[in-house]
Amino acid sequence: MRYVPFIDATGFQRLKEIIQNFKKRGIVIILSGVRIHLQKEFESNRFYDTINKEYVFDHIANAIASAKTLLNDQTETPRQEALE
Repeated sequence: MRYVPFIDATGFQRLKEIIQNFKKRGIVIILSGVRIHLQKEFESNRFYDTINKEYVFDHIANAIASAKTLLNDQTETPRQEALE
Protein backbone atom coordinates (compact mmCIF):
# COMPACT_ATOMS: atom_id res chain seq x y z
CA MET A 1 0.00 0.00 0.00
CA ARG A 2 3.01 2.27 -0.17
CA TYR A 3 1.57 4.04 -3.23
CA VAL A 4 -1.77 4.71 -1.53
CA PRO A 5 -1.73 8.31 -0.27
CA PHE A 6 -5.27 8.19 1.21
CA ILE A 7 -8.43 6.10 1.35
CA ASP A 8 -11.87 7.65 1.18
CA ALA A 9 -14.98 6.29 2.93
CA THR A 10 -15.92 4.09 -0.01
CA GLY A 11 -12.41 2.68 -0.17
CA PHE A 12 -12.45 1.86 3.54
CA GLN A 13 -15.81 0.16 3.23
CA ARG A 14 -14.73 -1.92 0.24
CA LEU A 15 -11.43 -2.90 1.87
CA LYS A 16 -13.32 -3.94 5.02
CA GLU A 17 -15.66 -6.11 2.94
CA ILE A 18 -12.75 -7.79 1.15
CA ILE A 19 -10.94 -8.54 4.41
CA GLN A 20 -14.12 -9.88 6.02
CA ASN A 21 -14.72 -12.19 3.05
CA PHE A 22 -11.20 -13.58 3.35
CA LYS A 23 -11.57 -13.95 7.14
CA LYS A 24 -14.67 -16.11 6.60
CA ARG A 25 -12.48 -18.45 4.55
CA GLY A 26 -9.82 -18.56 7.26
CA ILE A 27 -7.38 -16.40 5.30
CA VAL A 28 -5.28 -13.84 7.15
CA ILE A 29 -4.65 -10.56 5.35
CA ILE A 30 -1.37 -8.75 5.94
CA LEU A 31 -0.98 -5.19 4.72
CA SER A 32 2.44 -3.71 4.01
CA GLY A 33 3.65 -0.27 3.07
CA VAL A 34 0.95 1.40 5.16
CA ARG A 35 2.24 4.87 5.93
CA ILE A 36 1.90 6.38 9.37
CA HIS A 37 -0.75 8.91 8.34
CA LEU A 38 -2.81 6.08 6.84
CA GLN A 39 -2.43 4.06 10.04
CA LYS A 40 -3.86 7.04 11.91
CA GLU A 41 -6.81 7.04 9.48
CA PHE A 42 -7.22 3.32 10.19
CA GLU A 43 -7.59 4.23 13.87
CA SER A 44 -10.11 7.01 13.28
CA ASN A 45 -12.16 4.90 10.87
CA ARG A 46 -12.16 1.91 13.25
CA PHE A 47 -10.49 -0.14 10.56
CA TYR A 48 -8.66 -2.14 13.23
CA ASP A 49 -12.03 -3.64 14.16
CA THR A 50 -11.75 -5.43 10.81
CA ILE A 51 -8.07 -6.25 10.58
CA ASN A 52 -5.84 -6.99 13.53
CA LYS A 53 -3.36 -4.15 14.06
CA GLU A 54 -0.53 -6.70 14.29
CA TYR A 55 -1.03 -7.43 10.56
CA VAL A 56 -0.52 -3.84 9.36
CA PHE A 57 3.08 -2.88 8.57
CA ASP A 58 4.89 0.16 7.27
CA HIS A 59 7.58 -1.94 5.56
CA ILE A 60 7.42 -5.06 3.40
CA ALA A 61 10.24 -6.80 5.29
CA ASN A 62 8.22 -6.72 8.50
CA ALA A 63 5.12 -7.98 6.70
CA ILE A 64 7.07 -10.88 5.18
CA ALA A 65 8.53 -11.80 8.57
CA SER A 66 5.04 -11.85 10.04
CA ALA A 67 3.74 -14.00 7.18
CA LYS A 68 6.59 -16.47 7.66
CA THR A 69 5.82 -16.70 11.37
CA LEU A 70 2.15 -17.34 10.63
CA LEU A 71 3.02 -20.03 8.12
CA ASN A 72 5.44 -21.70 10.50
CA ASP A 73 2.81 -21.67 13.26
CA GLN A 74 0.22 -23.20 10.92
CA THR A 75 2.51 -25.96 9.65
CA GLU A 76 3.68 -26.89 13.14
CA THR A 77 0.18 -27.24 14.58
CA PRO A 78 -1.02 -30.14 12.36
CA ARG A 79 2.19 -32.06 13.06
CA GLN A 80 1.66 -31.71 16.79
CA GLU A 81 -1.96 -32.84 16.50
CA ALA A 82 -0.92 -35.87 14.46
CA LEU A 83 1.41 -36.96 17.26
CA GLU A 84 -1.33 -36.89 19.90
